[in-house]
Amino acid sequence: MNKFLTLSLALASTFCSASADTIQRGEEIYKQVCHICHAPDLKGGIGPNLIDDFWKHGDSPNAILHSISEGIANTEMAPYKQLFKEDDLKALRDFILSKQKGMRSLNLSSYPKSHFKGKKLSLERLKTVESLEQKNIKENLIYFKNRYDAVANLKADLYIAEDGVYELRLRQVGRSAVFINGEEVIYQDEKNKSLNHSKKLSLKKGVHKIEILHDEKMQHSLRFHAVLIQEGKGHLTLMGRSLEGSEPKMVRAEPKAKVIRKYIHGLSPRTLLCLLPNKVLVAYNPYSGKVEGVWLNSYIDQTPSLNARSALPSLIKGKALNPTLLGIESQHDIKLLSYQVENDCAIISTSIGGKSHQIRISPKGDSGFSIKGVGEEKIPNFKLIHQDPKLATETSNFTIDFN
Repeated sequence: MNKFLTLSLALASTFCSASADTIQRGEEIYKQVCHICHAPDLKGGIGPNLIDDFWKHGDSPNAILHSISEGIANTEMAPYKQLFKEDDLKALRDFILSKQKGMRSLNLSSYPKSHFKGKKLSLERLKTVESLEQKNIKENLIYFKNRYDAVANLKADLYIAEDGVYELRLRQVGRSAVFINGEEVIYQDEKNKSLNHSKKLSLKKGVHKIEILHDEKMQHSLRFHAVLIQEGKGHLTLMGRSLEGSEPKMVRAEPKAKVIRKYIHGLSPRTLLCLLPNKVLVAYNPYSGKVEGVWLNSYIDQTPSLNARSALPSLIKGKALNPTLLGIESQHDIKLLSYQVENDCAIISTSIGGKSHQIRISPKGDSGFSIKGVGEEKIPNFKLIHQDPKLATETSNFTIDFN
């Protein structure tokens, strides 16, 4: 029987060394410029998801800072060193890091099994032999090629989202040793169970070092499996699969509205996709005030862009309708400030000539929607253009129903 102990581990973190004021400043910058492409919740749109496990251009603090500062060639990611001072760029980096959860900077090294034959798996033993192979795993989830025949050494930064008591559970197969911040916290040996032991972990929010050694009999595919469980809360799986065999990813309507930014062929690049609970999807261009498309019984298929992380267009599936709202005319350009959802309503906040204006898109019945314009101040030369001249208006406060 395993004995469970409580082990308090010191916090080893880059972002937690940043002050609350620094992270707040980073959040302000994110809301100012980054949310437009990466979404207010950091889950991605035209730009990639910033809180999932896959980081195409590197997930280390230095790599993230470099991407922010230098930009990404042939994408809309600009070099923000031209707009912000270095302290602001670091604050933005630290804000992004503060939102991470799970493993980052995952590296897999392979070692000859013969070196560990008859010996306990240990970090000290690891230091006395050269690796056969080393590679970074961009998905940051543990997976192995079929017929993997070596002792695996996995090293990563483990991001913990909140203070709590954690327990690591492994499938009982072969031999495994796991170390967190250099301390052995679990050891399992399928053939010599007298060596088995494990400890519960009292972990603080931040970044911890995790290292795994694993050895099992070569077969069609390895059976190793690891899960980190937070006491009384839930679990975090450490296993995954390569994006080379990516799974379909569909965005479907839910009781709460969704606002998504994905590249769709035929739509303007900065169009917002407002998916309402009644499965009506409204493609609204906040820079022109035009509804560029409407679909009934719709969902978004992101599978085409999964591997390339938003480099290829996603697809809208559903019955397409002819949009009738042709745009907003004004003597001033329309500037997008932010977008959010409030229950079943998508709210798009803009500035027209320095005056605040909102567009609120909400469901109407089973297959309709409503667009409401809200402005506290009169906007000079404002004109709403509609296919039906009777619905055109020169006031920024309006409501139009589409049935």
